[in-house]
Formats: sequence, structure tokens, C-alpha cells
Amino acid sequence: MGFASALPAPSGIGTWQNNVNNLNRVFSYMGIGNVDNLKNGDKLLIEPLWDAKLKNTYHSVTTTELAIFGKWLLGVNSDGGSSTTSDSWGFISRFTNRDFPNALYTPDGQGLWPGVSPISSSTRGTFYTIINNGYGVGIGYTETRPDFSPNLSVNVCEAWRGGLGVQTFKYGTSNGSAFGNFTYANGYPIMGETIWFNVQFPAESQAITVRQYVRLQGAASWTTRDTTLSSAYVSTQWFNAALSPTTIDAGRSSYVIEAKMDYMNGSTVIKSGAVKTFYIPVRPKINRYQTTVYDITNTQVARNGSVGLSGSVYVGQKTYLKYTFTSSTTWTSTNNYGIDINGVREQNAKR
Repeated sequence: MGFASALPAPSGIGTWQNNVNNLNRVFSYMGIGNVDNLKNGDKLLIEPLWDAKLKNTYHSVTTTELAIFGKWLLGVNSDGGSSTTSDSWGFISRFTNRDFPNALYTPDGQGLWPGVSPISSSTRGTFYTIINNGYGVGIGYTETRPDFSPNLSVNVCEAWRGGLGVQTFKYGTSNGSAFGNFTYANGYPIMGETIWFNVQFPAESQAITVRQYVRLQGAASWTTRDTTLSSAYVSTQWFNAALSPTTIDAGRSSYVIEAKMDYMNGSTVIKSGAVKTFYIPVRPKINRYQTTVYDITNTQVARNGSVGLSGSVYVGQKTYLKYTFTSSTTWTSTNNYGIDINGVREQNAKR
């Protein structure tokens, strides 16, 4: 197994188990990973297999399995009895109810069972004693860390242009619900472009199973996924989501994204995280609609723009200009700006 230290005599098993590098070799071999992947209350029992001959047939079984069978056959308080016949139960019970259990017993099973001491060399343990006190268990471990309560926080939301997962043009990053929370990167989203979002759920202090949620504010349903959130896997900390409408329409002035995370046990929610909101601004498409010339009596004398050219201005005439702007989006556009060509008078501007 490549343990950090060799397996000791029974009295040293407790100390041996306290070295997580020894246990991690077992966890890795079993596909669990390591001690850090265990949750409070998770237990690990490892028993060696023994070749026991019963009625001329060898069986590869654990001491606990033999004790459970003996309990069914002879009763819970039986110690197996004794016999001089080598393939009878009474003969092998010396090994299964004393020698084998003593060969690798765990003093307290890291808290799994209290007050365990070696079975006397002159007696056998009952089937009840074998089953309930962990005799014959090579390793008995229970995770005793305090109950874990994750933060379930949400960090930031990135806005990207193009198809889902294509990270070639990043608009920017939002860390909150206001325009001031948006950090500009390469440009603002604009009508007609395709957009998707990448939400970061920071890792917790230990690996946990979570359900991550992302949606547009006001949407009836969430886009979700269940995953193992771990500091070892960055991909589970980022959730890519394409939220309809993925093509920015004419009436949209912003995207408001909501995200949250739940701590899961299978399909059961253990703890729900708070919803965090992210503001992603959309840039308007502004066009100059018309330039209008007014005289000193505030009468229109000329204009030029999208609806045509008309009127005239003569040399020396006192005039001021008014610029009118429109938008190719459906946003309300009463945008105008006026200035005296002699630099005397200026009108208020709206955008």
C-alpha cells in the first residue's frame, strides 16, 4: 500500500490511524481520494479476509461476516463453542473469536466504539462482542470534524461576446447590482450582438456537493447544475450560462443577472445561499437625427438631417444650432443639444 509508516502491533493502531498519510493511501486505493473528501460523520471500516474451512469447504470471509453467520446459527451470546474437529465451527472459533480479532483490532476505532481491549488469550469473544466492538476490523475511522456550514457565496459575473464558452472577447466583469459595479474590459454589449455570462462561485474550505443557479432577473426559472465544488477543480467554480435572449434586442438597456448556490445532500437542500445580483450595462446606438438652425427670435430658419434639407442662413445672421439625436434601439430618445454659433448661449442636453 505504500503507507507512511508500517502497520504496528494492535496497541499502536490508534496512533497509526492519526497519520492521515497512512489513511490517505487507503482512501486513494478505494477511489475516495483522501481524508479531506470525507464529511462529518463519514465512516471507514476495513477488515482483512480470512480463509476459513467449514465442512471441507474454504470460505474467504471477514471476522464480522463469520460472527454474523454464527449469531444466526448459534445465537448472539454464543462464543462458538469448542471442538477437536478441524472443519467444525467450534474448532475455528478459537481463531475467529480470539486470534483473528486480536491480530488487527482498533482500540477505539477513532471513536467508533469505546473501551475496546484485547480479547483474553484464554477465552473467546461472543458474536455480539465481535460485531459491536469492532474486533477483526483492521481500520475503523470516523470523520469527527465539526459540522461544516459553507458560506455559499457568489463572487463575480463576467460578460462575454459570442457563443457559449468562447472566451475571445470579454465585455467586462460585474461584482454587484449597480452600474458602478461593472468593470470595463474590451467594450460594452450593444444591440445585435450575442452575449453569455460566466458566474464564479468561490470554493469552500472543503469539497461539497452544490447546486448552482443563474437566471435573468424576473425570469420564471433558473439555469442550474449540480457539481462538486472543490478548490482542486477550477472548472466547478465557474458556471457558463447562455440566458435568453442571447442576442441583444433593441429594447434592452442592461442585463441584470441573479445567481445563488445551495448545499446539497443528494437531491435534498441542506442549506440555501443568498441571491446575488449583477448589473451588465448595454450601450445604446445613438445617431444624429437632425441639425436645426434658429434665429434670435427662436424661429427655425433651416434644417438638415434624416428628414431632408430646408431653409437658409445668410451671412452675419445671429443664429444658434440645435442637434437632435435618436437611437436605433427602442429606448425613448429626446436627446438634443443646442449652442449659439457665437458661443453665447447653450441649451440643456439630455442623453
